[in-house]
Amino acid sequence: SRESFGLIACVHRAKEGLPRAMHRVVHHTTGKSYTLVEEGIAAIVDAREQERVGREIRLWHNLSTAMAEQGLQTASIPTLLRRFQTESTLCYLYRGQICCDLMSAVSSLGGRLDERSLCFVIACIVQALDAMQRSILLLYRNLVPENVYLTSSGYAVLMDFRYARRDDGSSRTLCGSPHYLAPEVVRGAVQTSAIDWWSLG
Repeated sequence: SRESFGLIACVHRAKEGLPRAMHRVVHHTTGKSYTLVEEGIAAIVDAREQERVGREIRLWHNLSTAMAEQGLQTASIPTLLRRFQTESTLCYLYRGQICCDLMSAVSSLGGRLDERSLCFVIACIVQALDAMQRSILLLYRNLVPENVYLTSSGYAVLMDFRYARRDDGSSRTLCGSPHYLAPEVVRGAVQTSAIDWWSLG
């Protein structure tokens, strides 16, 4: 339950769309630290986002199962350990500690990363996208610095699957952040894994 965890710090709070907060938490009994993501239930219902929440949960389950079956391992996709809810929030508990999002980290460093750090972050993202596409043909569809998170162990991870969907050859939805949209997304053409590679640059 939510009461089993104590708050260490608020790592990220969504500035747009539905309220979503990410926290570093500690389990009161074991002393182990985790990442906890919370979404307001009332806001989800008001925005009629119940279907999106269900789809996101199914994608996480299918992705985790397929990666395990295929022997795919990457530190760039965190493990979703549990889902539970309180009276007002949906909670998602992940293994490991998220420290901040990439945009915040870059801003704190004066607006740029050194070449070595940048290459490592890109390598992590490539691993994550490759695992998603190889395991269940998953399109991430919202690759922006604010959705790339840095862990306490130094890895860059992807874990916001609000716009993700399976590549079934029919996806034409206009979604994502304007500055990172691939041309076919803007044109309303059928989307493939190429849109994620375009967003990566």
